[in-house]
Amino acid sequence: MTEAEMKPADWGRVILLDDNFYYASMRHAVFQLARHYSCGFGTVYLKASLAQLKLVNSIRDKPVPPAVIDRMWERLEAPSPERNPWEKFVCLFGQSDLGFLDSAGHYSDSSVNGRLHSLIRDCLANPFEPPADPELAAKQAAEAREVCSMSLLHQADLRLRAIVSDWLATQSESEKAELGKLAATNKRAVMSALTSGKLKVPAPLNSFSPDKKDALDKFLMENFSLPTAN
Repeated sequence: MTEAEMKPADWGRVILLDDNFYYASMRHAVFQLARHYSCGFGTVYLKASLAQLKLVNSIRDKPVPPAVIDRMWERLEAPSPERNPWEKFVCLFGQSDLGFLDSAGHYSDSSVNGRLHSLIRDCLANPFEPPADPELAAKQAAEAREVCSMSLLHQADLRLRAIVSDWLATQSESEKAELGKLAATNKRAVMSALTSGKLKVPAPLNSFSPDKKDALDKFLMENFSLPTAN
């Protein structure tokens, strides 16, 4: 049977992970898992305007808070096969590709299904193979962890979360909720500035490594303010 002759019934199992995976390091972790089990790996990327995303969200049964969509929009690292060869199977949908929303909030363009089927066929026909050499496998696993740790935005997000969490643990129960909201607002402002490039990181931190954690914390605290308790 050729790849072109494959029908959905012949595909076996397809695992769909319905999540934002807004950092490349998050997607890379899934790729590593797929390769370990000799599976295919692909990404569906919807490139739409912020206004369109909010419109679709508004007609959901349980809409996501608009602030969450704003935050994901600011942090998103789009798939890049040129930079990340493991992202070579990507199905990109632009706003114009999806047709119009019907009354149920579904897109009317049936060509979407055809392109998704094509992506799945490509992934099934080209599974990633784990390295045969155990030492090489261990090395690549270490490199995968390094990719995650060296994502500056990812690390900054994690460190700010930890800073806020540790600080809130010292506050009174009666004020935690309000202070948590204020701290989250300040954190989003810092992450937005980092993502847009308005906040420039020192050159040594551009390539992050675990030994630079203290320097990253110092830089973040110089640009992030915790709210004052009443």
